[in-house]
Amino acid sequence: MMLRQQKRNPRNRSSSSALPRQRAKQEKAARRTRRSHAAETATESTGGRKPGRPRTSRAQQAENEELVLAAAERVYGGVNYHEVTVEHILTEAGISRPTFYRWFSGKDEVLTRIVRRANDNLIQRMYAAMSEDDDLLGRIAAGVEAYIRWGLDTGPIVLALCRDARLPGSPVQRDRGRLGEATLALYVNQMRKLGRPDIHPLVYQAVIAAIEHVGSWLFSQSRPREADIALARKVMLRIAQAVLAEGPEREAIPELPR
Repeated sequence: MMLRQQKRNPRNRSSSSALPRQRAKQEKAARRTRRSHAAETATESTGGRKPGRPRTSRAQQAENEELVLAAAERVYGGVNYHEVTVEHILTEAGISRPTFYRWFSGKDEVLTRIVRRANDNLIQRMYAAMSEDDDLLGRIAAGVEAYIRWGLDTGPIVLALCRDARLPGSPVQRDRGRLGEATLALYVNQMRKLGRPDIHPLVYQAVIAAIEHVGSWLFSQSRPREADIALARKVMLRIAQAVLAEGPEREAIPELPR
């Protein structure tokens, strides 16, 4: 006797096999939700830090950043911009690569910061010094002295500021425009405070460029002698006062250095 085979309903088979797959998907989604919630909770409890990363105070962060910036100043003072590497800075600072990249995006950010900081300090010093005198020659002398003191106090980075001033792509060259505008504004401001009429900006720019040239000669020396400092001071004063002084003021201008 032949047994008649019972036909299976394909619809029933499909629905019965889909049920375990649907349950598996639901369990997988639930696990993802739990993991996401656990990660958010851990981040909130650590103040936004990744779990396991030690907490760093703002004071500690500033100290760590300054360690890197000071090391970069010493490195950049010895070689030009294109020769500086992150490895040089790491070695000088005595830190690891992950620590460096925790605070900085790369060498360009570090070098740009130290250049801008040095230039900002120059403008602040000159502005403070020149604002104390009531006459033109006194303000010029105060500005020259502030410039010289800045160069002698700034440290190794001043060598880079002199050397890379016209090196294409260097942070010194990129910041020259901003520094030049700030210095020009300083001179114009000081002259106006003394009630002097405006003169063409090119006159101030020529004086600034000449003083900067003498400063580069002085600051490029590893240990300038007092005689060299005195000579640089006389030349800077003679240039600025000879160009900007008028009338009876010219009688007080010192003689040319011999």
